[in-house]
Amino acid sequence: MEKTTVMQMPVPMLLIDDDGTILDGISQIISNTFPDIYLITKAYDGHQAIMHMEKQYFPVIITDIKMPNMDGLQLLELIKKHHIPSKVIMLSGYDDYAYVRKSMKIGAYDYLLKPVNINTLTDILKNVYTDLVSSSATLPDSCIDTIQSTPLSAPYFDTLCKTPFSIESIEEKLEKIKSLLFQYETAEMEQQIRNLFSGLSIEVLSVSQWKSILYNFLYGMLHKNEIMIRIVANYKLSDKDFSAQIKNQPTASQLMYKMIEILKLYSSDLKDYQKTREDELVKQALQYINEHYADELALANIAEQFHFHPNYFSFLFKKKTGVTIREYILRTRIEKAKELMKDPRAKLIDVALAVGYQDQAHFNRAFKNFTGIAPSQYRKQN
Repeated sequence: MEKTTVMQMPVPMLLIDDDGTILDGISQIISNTFPDIYLITKAYDGHQAIMHMEKQYFPVIITDIKMPNMDGLQLLELIKKHHIPSKVIMLSGYDDYAYVRKSMKIGAYDYLLKPVNINTLTDILKNVYTDLVSSSATLPDSCIDTIQSTPLSAPYFDTLCKTPFSIESIEEKLEKIKSLLFQYETAEMEQQIRNLFSGLSIEVLSVSQWKSILYNFLYGMLHKNEIMIRIVANYKLSDKDFSAQIKNQPTASQLMYKMIEILKLYSSDLKDYQKTREDELVKQALQYINEHYADELALANIAEQFHFHPNYFSFLFKKKTGVTIREYILRTRIEKAKELMKDPRAKLIDVALAVGYQDQAHFNRAFKNFTGIAPSQYRKQN
């Protein structure tokens, strides 16, 4: 077959990884760096990849080495066996060096280490573009039958299931779990997780579908609260990395225990982050009031300064200080007025204007409400 650069644009590319986070990340990088050049198709395991490759030729394939049902090495061997001229780039972790060596011997084009470096990925894709081969070769239909008939060493869904949940019900239960996490209701959250796993069955969904649903659940957590992005990132590449546990746990029961442990940890960290953030926010609000007490201060305007809804901001301020914002502004103004009134030359109207009141009458009422006596009487007594 003559080797020529693929002229048809965009070039079909197949991305394969059972970690949805990695799939979406790589897809986004490629789309941003090579707009209109690559047309990306995603697969969550070797089984889905084969179904795509039976229908279409992909000049470029990026595949994880370790996957359920069929790993990247088996897929690469299948591609070579059927003389498919795709350029295969392998994804691997730092501990997969032996697999990487084997994949290069079989005929992989190159490999990428996780987490994927953007510059390395773009360099490889620039180089591979000049080596692409035009073809209409696809895998024969018999390949998928081979995968389906391959016996698994142990069933993945090993939790006792009396009544399988529908996919819609599973997604609803995950939404409930997410809400409980953000409400710090970890005991109830654990019960909900155990209940969720009691209704998983291969009769309703495949392993790849289940993992895809969990990845979507994880993305939903990240999008719901920006602090959660930092929390999850802190545990990346550790045994508390939920994304990695979704991918690597061999059975549902083992994943259930890990999910309970990790989501409790995420919820606890979120609570700590939130408390620190709230403390800092109220501290900044107090400083703002102390510096702007002479200005026109309204709850809505102060809340807007810190990007919070006025009702929540009012609740938070009272929770942290024990007084309402209005009470604190009044106290601050009156204490400042007392300081100014120590100067016998200061007129009460000037004092009133200096602490944020438009006229002396409003100042007199506010002062008496707070201290129990009028400003003139206070001045005489002090």
